[in-house]
Amino acid sequence: MVTEYELYSDDRWDRLPSIKYMTLGGVICTSKGKIRLLEALFNARKPRALDGEMKWTKVSKCYFEVYCAWINAFFDDPHARYSALCVNQTGEEWQEMQRRSKEDENLSSVYYQFLLNTFGRLHDTQRWYVHPDAGYFSCDKVLERVEIRLNITYKKAFGRRSSRVIRLAQSQNSHKSELVQLADILLGCVACTQYRITPTSGPKRTLLETFQNRMKEKPTTQKGLNKVYISEWTLPDIFQYPRRNSGR
Repeated sequence: MVTEYELYSDDRWDRLPSIKYMTLGGVICTSKGKIRLLEALFNARKPRALDGEMKWTKVSKCYFEVYCAWINAFFDDPHARYSALCVNQTGEEWQEMQRRSKEDENLSSVYYQFLLNTFGRLHDTQRWYVHPDAGYFSCDKVLERVEIRLNITYKKAFGRRSSRVIRLAQSQNSHKSELVQLADILLGCVACTQYRITPTSGPKRTLLETFQNRMKEKPTTQKGLNKVYISEWTLPDIFQYPRRNSGR
């Protein structure tokens, strides 16, 4: 039986005193799970009649309760997960990648690793719909390269007749996608936690504390998977994607 999953992702950059990071993060759910999660996000908006775009840069005192409710809606969902990939853009590996490859190839390498780490160990019974934010990683050339590389990877594992693992790869504008917005908010929390960034905004600091307190509970899905999974980018030459019989 084939299970279809959906991934809604966003990206961000953080410049610390001596290090620059690029981070990708995405919300993972099934089609049925998406309906449940969207309902929870909608219900969180209702008390304040908030209908505008939700994102990390817009966190404010006025609508803090809604943002907090969104964070809790994600953690309270029994199946939704979040995956993030951290790229140290000042590290030697990234600098070597920059010297020997074109930008589109670099981006496809990053997104390819992000997807494989997100998908977990290879399964021939999973198919994916991938929706990056309509920004840096939405370029058709990048998505096409990623699709080709992933299909080759899966055909090597399961045979040439195996069907395409990505059913659709299509960017979505965050203004129109609640789950891309949720991915952006969680990404802000993940990046601040990983890179030990203290937001200057009081509401953001409090929202970050809410996220970190939920993380201290070591949350897992109903199937026992980590609610939030974070990995680090490596050079394609040494990257080991999750094999058929390996787990996380």
